[in-house]
Amino acid sequence: MAEHVQKSLESTLPELEELEKSGIYSKEEIRVIVKKRRRLEYRLLRRPARVADYLRAIQYEVNLDLLRRHRMKSHGVSSKSRDAERGITARLHVLFQRALKKFKGNIRLWLQYIEFCKRVHHHHTLGKLYGKVLALHPRNSGLWVMAAKHQLEEEKNPLAARSLLQRAIRINDQCKELWLEYFKMELLHVDQMVKRQTVLGLDTTASDEITISDDFIANKTAMAVYKAATSAIAGDIQFDLTFLPVSRMFVNTEELQKQIWARIQGDFPDEPIMWDAVARRPWNEVDVSLLTEDQVMQLENATHMLYTEAISKLPSADMYEKMIGWCLERLQQLGEVTQSASRRSLMLQRLLDVLQLAVDNKCITMSSYKLYVTLLLDIGKTSQALHVAEAASWQHPDCMELWQIRMSSPMATSEEKVKWMESAIEKVSNELVQVEVWLLYLQWSISNQRGLTDIRKLFERAVSSMTGHARVKVLVTYIDWLLVAVGIGEVRQQYPRIISDRPVALDVCYKCVDIEETQDTPDMTNIRQLYESALSDHGHSDIRLWLNYMKCEATQLGGDLSAVGKLYWRATNTLSPDLVSDFITEHTLHYSSIS
Repeated sequence: MAEHVQKSLESTLPELEELEKSGIYSKEEIRVIVKKRRRLEYRLLRRPARVADYLRAIQYEVNLDLLRRHRMKSHGVSSKSRDAERGITARLHVLFQRALKKFKGNIRLWLQYIEFCKRVHHHHTLGKLYGKVLALHPRNSGLWVMAAKHQLEEEKNPLAARSLLQRAIRINDQCKELWLEYFKMELLHVDQMVKRQTVLGLDTTASDEITISDDFIANKTAMAVYKAATSAIAGDIQFDLTFLPVSRMFVNTEELQKQIWARIQGDFPDEPIMWDAVARRPWNEVDVSLLTEDQVMQLENATHMLYTEAISKLPSADMYEKMIGWCLERLQQLGEVTQSASRRSLMLQRLLDVLQLAVDNKCITMSSYKLYVTLLLDIGKTSQALHVAEAASWQHPDCMELWQIRMSSPMATSEEKVKWMESAIEKVSNELVQVEVWLLYLQWSISNQRGLTDIRKLFERAVSSMTGHARVKVLVTYIDWLLVAVGIGEVRQQYPRIISDRPVALDVCYKCVDIEETQDTPDMTNIRQLYESALSDHGHSDIRLWLNYMKCEATQLGGDLSAVGKLYWRATNTLSPDLVSDFITEHTLHYSSIS
């Protein structure tokens, strides 16, 4: 091992001598560099090998090279032999190659080597490197794309780039990214060749064995790629649509886009996504900021007519959602333009009309119902909003926002609201929503000053109908209300119920303990009873419970240190063995901070 390290260090002597002669590094700095490299080299030779050691050595050499470049520039030094630069670059190549020989599966390491080769402009090495990494990781689409871009942009070899992407697709024929990059590459190739033809002033030219033909200029190759892609990944309209924005990145692709649109409309005639894309098509193909207000209005009218046709041919909730989404987007955009008040009013009415049409045809989703109610309230149509909210809450009983809107209405009587809440409790199936409905009902009852007996009965019903976390949430609210409305005596009457529940709910236990501790004279008997019941269920797993109990014994009524000691002994014998050390540590930290 020592001989290998010494040989490696001796190979760096020429570069170090040149750096010392040039005044870049002092003799002491050279000694430090050699010492550091020796230490890093020994790390690289230890077993088992670790990728972090190689990354550390690589980063050190990179930093060293950056320092060398900075000092040469600041000192105005010009190295004639370039031994130092070549030496550091060669050493980094060796380090990367040694690392990759041991860690072939580390993609991050391969990418770092690729970036290094790009930075030092070693394109020949880069080409070989892509070949090696692709042989090891043929399923990594990103690496194939990087290799193809290298061939097209750096090597100026479109044939090799096309060949690489074709190989990649044969291996990963379901990879959408590769198909899109292949499509984009063909368009980019045509664009570059046409620009070259224009600059040279030629009608036809040959480059890299490619002869420009009318079919090539017309993007027939790109269209063939699109057809092959949509045949390999069939029935995915979202994938088909992603080719359109790529096409719009290049000039003279209008005919190609028309062909793609024709295939999409033919393959997906009953897809709401297709109708939505067709309706939005003009907005994507023109710069709206360059249009006059009349032209924009004509565009809005044409889009609205397309959406109207779509919902008549495809009356589904999804299709209505698409139209509602477009109207809402335009409404928000028009809201940012102060001079478009009349157009905004028209778009708002169109949005309300399509929402009502969706309601009439029973093709409205819960989110659209909420939007409809909110818009009606915003424009002051409270009565209609409540009517819509009522219909929505029966159709979507698990939507909490709709119940809240109905309960906040000043137009409904108390008797009506009670009936709504009773119906909601019966209809709501989601447990999380059900507890929120109960809490809404209880809070409304309290704020409307219903009788104590009625509110107590309502709480009892809620607690008895709930289980798990929902029951705990309602019970905590019940205890808070009892303390404020009746007093501590009524709260203490709930302790038997709390203790009898299994497992004991810690949130409820802590709530009751907090209430007891805030009294002028805390009742330690009740506090101990609550803690002991909680320990019976959670004492083997909850460190915080033991610490809180001990803290209570140490601070209340002058403190009982003997009780604290007994609890400490019980905790170390009750907690799971893997938690005992953590308990001792936290207990020690707590009492050391006090002292």
